Parts: sequence; C-alpha cells; structure tokens
Amino acid sequence: MKKIVVIGEGHFGTAIATVLAHNGYEVTLWCYEAEIANMINQGHSNSKYFPDIKLNKNIKATNNLLDAIKDSEYIFVAIPVKFLRLVIEKLKPDIKSTQVIVCLSKGIEQDTLLFPTQIVQEILPNTQIAVISGPSFAKELVEQKLTGVNLATQVEGHYSNLQATLKNDYVKIKKTKDLLGLEICGALKNVLTIGIGIAQGAHFADNTIAYLFTKCLAEMGLLLHALGGQKETAYDLAGVGDLVLCAFGKSSRNLWFGQEIGKGKKLDDILKNNVTVEGLNTLQSVKQLSTKLNINLPFCNAVYNIVFEDGNIDSILKGL
Repeated sequence: MKKIVVIGEGHFGTAIATVLAHNGYEVTLWCYEAEIANMINQGHSNSKYFPDIKLNKNIKATNNLLDAIKDSEYIFVAIPVKFLRLVIEKLKPDIKSTQVIVCLSKGIEQDTLLFPTQIVQEILPNTQIAVISGPSFAKELVEQKLTGVNLATQVEGHYSNLQATLKNDYVKIKKTKDLLGLEICGALKNVLTIGIGIAQGAHFADNTIAYLFTKCLAEMGLLLHALGGQKETAYDLAGVGDLVLCAFGKSSRNLWFGQEIGKGKKLDDILKNNVTVEGLNTLQSVKQLSTKLNINLPFCNAVYNIVFEDGNIDSILKGL
C-alpha cells in the first residue's frame, strides 16, 4: 500500500488526510505544533480546527518533517503560501525525484509573486508536481459531503493513480491539463470573494452583486490569459465553482472579512484579534502582478483601494 504524507495540520490538511484515511490508506499528518500531533495520536481529534469531530484512526501525526516524508509516494502540501518556501527548503536534503508533491496551498508569494508550484519547482527542479483545486470547504469534506475538484499533473501517468487514490463515493475528481491555471484561480478567488463580501456588507442590491460577480469572472479570465493559463479554467470547478462556493457559501473567512469591511469596519480593527485572512496577502500580490504585467483588473483594484487605502465603497464599486 502507498505511504502518503500530508504536510499541514490546518483545516484543509486535516480534511484531505481524512479523505485518504477513509479510502483505506495509512496517512502520516505532519503537524507544526507538537501539541496537535499528540492530540491526534492520543485522542484521534484536532480540536483546534475541528472541535467535536473524531478523526479516522488511519491518521498518524508527527512533528518530525523528514521522518514524515521518508519512503512516501505522495506528499500533499497544505500550508499557507507564506510558509511554503521554508518548509520545501527543509525537504530538499531528503526528497527523492520519484516522490510526487501534490500542492493544495492557494495564494501568491509576496516577494517573488510566484505561485505554489513555481516555488516548489524553484527549490526542487527535479520533483514531480500535481495540483488539486476546486470548491471544497474543509469541514464539508470531513463530513463526507459530495465534493468535486480539479486535478492537474505534470506527468500524464500520475493522473490515474492520484485519481484512484483520492476518489470515493463523495469525492469526485475532474482532470485538467492546466496546472498553473488551477493555482491562478485558487489564488484570485480569495481576492474576488473579499470584494463580493464588501458589496454584501454594504447592502448592495442582488442585481448589483450579480453584475459584480460577472466582473470577477472576466478578471479571472484576464489574469489566466496574461500568465499563460487557459481561460476556460475560469469556468471549471477551480474557477467559477470555487468562486461561487466562497462568495455565496457560509464558511469563507475571506467573505466574512469583506462583509466586515463593507459594514464600515477598519482593517486594523478586524485583524487585532489575530484573525488570519488568506486573501489579504494575495490581494497585495495581485495588485503588484497587474502593475508588472500592465493589465487592467478594475474590480481587484477597487478591492485593494477599499481595503488598504480606505476608499469610498459606494463610489468605487458603483464606478465599475
């Protein structure tokens, strides 16, 4: 049986570990916090992220990164992009070219403007990579709700093996060849969700929000085209599917953050309780990317102006 490792004990890392464990695999879950590793091993729970949910006994946790990846066929990486480079650098001495890294992280590295697979390839140029992205709230995966995601692999033969490893009665896998496109959509949907949240928090009409949503899709297509992805990916699970989930679902922190801004709250006041909002770093990176590539992303620019420059919500969004 394959040895599978998941790096990252957060919401999505724990969720993908439960999917793999449900499928009968022995899963090693690397935890940054030793306390969480002990909690999982001793009580089969991760109460920091999933209170009151018992985890599958096929999940074994560890705090030792290099021990975790030893002899593993697949390494699923589900950590915030801002920590990705540091962790991948630590893997460098021991990782083998036969091991496949499956990127689940979503975002853009701020200093380099690189996407997750580009960071991995820069550090580990001989490592094989795959990407999974799509509308998949972690809690609903743990609860075994029907979920569909896109999967892209560098090597054609890896697709069928990974699909067989992941799919079951509630997880459906759809193939795409647009590996970079999945990452572009996964990063941008967090920014766009903040913008939709702002409009909701400011009590814009449903008609207006629907209009703004079409702007979101158009800008996703523009960025895909500019960076070498396929524009069609914007209309797949990782594009419009994930955007619909995050912009109109009930569990998106990016949406909640946008709604708070839309209600008139200030950035510093929202973040003073150490709230983590994935899309904030990406929003700054998208602003830099659009300037660097000389492409016009008016909705993304509007969100940036409202969040970071205290712009007037009504005049900016209605100005679109």
